Amino acid sequence: MSDLYEYDGYLTFSSLNDKQSEQAHAILRNSGLKVQLTSNSLELQYQGRDTGRWLLQLLAELAPLIHTASGEITCLPNIEGADPVYEFYEIREGKLYLQEGRIVRGPKRVIVPPGDARAIGEDV
Repeated sequence: MSDLYEYDGYLTFSSLNDKQSEQAHAILRNSGLKVQLTSNSLELQYQGRDTGRWLLQLLAELAPLIHTASGEITCLPNIEGADPVYEFYEIREGKLYLQEGRIVRGPKRVIVPPGDARAIGEDV
């Protein structure tokens, strides 16, 4: 099985001028990615392969045009055999930044049906 990636996010930013908007649309058009881009926002949803992390390269190309954005793009890499890691991307000062988040599991708890005498949430 191949590694799959789920990207989702919404960014808002200062309005792009006509030249920046044309450049951003050209970058997206060449990617084949379906993205909602307006003069002051970008909405992205993608699920599939990201060989060579091409989607991150595309976001890095857009970063100098957008400069600084509110919001973030999240990514959940579904890599076989690896623990789940979330990736959070934001654009600041013309650069794409990554912040990783790891899931920490707590103890297992028994979930009991209604009317069961045991307490809900007993540790196993």
